[in-house]
Amino acid sequence: MGKEYVAATEIQEASPADGEATPSASETLRMTEEQWIVSVQMVADQRWIEVRVDKARWEKLNEGDRVKVTYREGKYTGTTWGAEIR
Repeated sequence: MGKEYVAATEIQEASPADGEATPSASETLRMTEEQWIVSVQMVADQRWIEVRVDKARWEKLNEGDRVKVTYREGKYTGTTWGAEIR
């Protein structure tokens, strides 16, 4: 299990002036809220999924902890949706 913190960034809506190139998606789309992400390795099939948690739980978890995760899996692509730590 690994942990990652993603800080919030300010939203900057840039309007290009005459002759300037339009801003790229990474320049215009910014996060407004902090995120605490826990990377969890599944025991059954050894794949990794990312679970968003609140700050209190993120601070409590340590690398190597075993947790129970509930999630939904996409029917055709196998994409993980709505993962939560119980």
